[in-house]
Amino acid sequence: MHSPQCSATLPPLLTTINWDILLGQSHANRDRPNALCCQFFRLVDSHFRQRHKVGFYAKQLFVSPDHLRQTCKAITGYPPSLFITSRLLIESVQLLSGGGNIPNRP
Repeated sequence: MHSPQCSATLPPLLTTINWDILLGQSHANRDRPNALCCQFFRLVDSHFRQRHKVGFYAKQLFVSPDHLRQTCKAITGYPPSLFITSRLLIESVQLLSGGGNIPNRP
């Protein structure tokens, strides 16, 4: 089941996900599964450059990786790993097209 409050269906091209919409919708529906997905989207947006594992995000949200997977899949129709990968792809496309600054590596 797809929730219009946090996510529409994923478009064919993963790079067209509107992360601003996903991140701005947590107040629209305060039920726990929807809130968990919205918190996950915020964390992904903050940490996607360094953290690529669902387990990291689950730990930050105080849930098990399986619970996060099941909840995201139930709310959005897609596993959380797809959102992490999609966010990486969006960033890659932006950097390759000159739309962003390449961060310095330590």
